[in-house]
Amino acid sequence: MVVATYPFLENFEGDEPFNWTASPANSWSIRQLEESDNHFYMTDTAVSKNSYIASPCLSFAELDMPELHFDVAADYPVSSGGIGDIFGTGGVTTRGFVLGSINGTTWDTVAPIEATGVPVNKNISLARYANESSVQLRIIYNAGSNLGGLFGGTTTGGAGVAIDNIVVRNAADKDLGVTAITGPTSGCGLSNGHVSITIKNYGRVAQSSYVVKYSVDGGANWVEETVSTPI
Repeated sequence: MVVATYPFLENFEGDEPFNWTASPANSWSIRQLEESDNHFYMTDTAVSKNSYIASPCLSFAELDMPELHFDVAADYPVSSGGIGDIFGTGGVTTRGFVLGSINGTTWDTVAPIEATGVPVNKNISLARYANESSVQLRIIYNAGSNLGGLFGGTTTGGAGVAIDNIVVRNAADKDLGVTAITGPTSGCGLSNGHVSITIKNYGRVAQSSYVVKYSVDGGANWVEETVSTPI
């Protein structure tokens, strides 16, 4: 299978086999959110503590700025034996990456993955593979230690990692996003001050004179500013 039509979506609904395949076999399985029809693909840590899911062969021959999107949530055991929410670069052990290869043998680290128990969307640039005709991707999970069973199972266990709504596509022309709120810090008794944020241009075209606004009362009132700095 060679994919050359984009966007290319895998939402793990329906029956297996899926477009993304697990290795070792049976190390990932479909789970369903409680009181929901939504399914996601999740590590079964009783089968393997180290595993990955791999894409089919992807042709980016016509893409000048390919990118990868997916939703991720994680539950990782902490050293004290409790349950900790961490996935990605924890201490000296790297637990999650996106990897890429153009020959199926040499794998490059595209990006580390960090996540908690709350699902978040990841937007990862695959620009290094622009116009390549044969690319494969892996999303890997390295637990670093034997866990319990699925969703815990022991006091030192963790549920592992859950992935959903994987999209491979060419970047849009206009696509700005707030990646962080850097000020003010959280806490009570804060004085008046500036709100500081970090904005990233995920798109293919430079942007300027864009509007940023925030609300502190649930959207009843908004503070708005036009930012002229080009990115």
